[in-house]
Amino acid sequence: MQIGETVAILAVFFIIIMIAFVVFFNITKGQLEEDRDINIEDRSVGIVKIILTMPELQCSSTAVIENACLDRVKLDVVSSSKPDPLNPGAITTGGNIFTSNVQEYFSFLGNTKIQVYQIFTRIPDNTDPLTPWILYDNSLEDFSTSIQTNIPINIYDPITKKTNFGYIEITTFSS
Repeated sequence: MQIGETVAILAVFFIIIMIAFVVFFNITKGQLEEDRDINIEDRSVGIVKIILTMPELQCSSTAVIENACLDRVKLDVVSSSKPDPLNPGAITTGGNIFTSNVQEYFSFLGNTKIQVYQIFTRIPDNTDPLTPWILYDNSLEDFSTSIQTNIPINIYDPITKKTNFGYIEITTFSS
């Protein structure tokens, strides 16, 4: 009789231990996923900082560098696609120094897609869709997560001497 009670108590004890392990591992898994997402977001913000300090894109008027500002003419030169001012909603394509030199830029841009959108001021009738400048596109085909980060910036047009509002959209992929 005592052996049966001991076996029943041990069985209940091991069931409680197994339930505790399952709960513990589920909590740990959730925390690891949250930490991974935070690390990806931090990496995206770091990439924005790199982009904003690249001389290939920075605004500079009379040798003064402005914060959170990209030069529209430089964007036109380095992007693989850009808005066509003569044909709203259309894009023109060209060479992209970031994508054509992936080996050089991969070490600090990684598996990301970087696009710049100009929001204000657009075509006066405001019917054109937002057409981005695609600066870098090294997207993964098979990815487990992707996080999109949007950072507001100024876009300076040195030809018209006007500053417009826009944002950088960084989509970071991880496998």
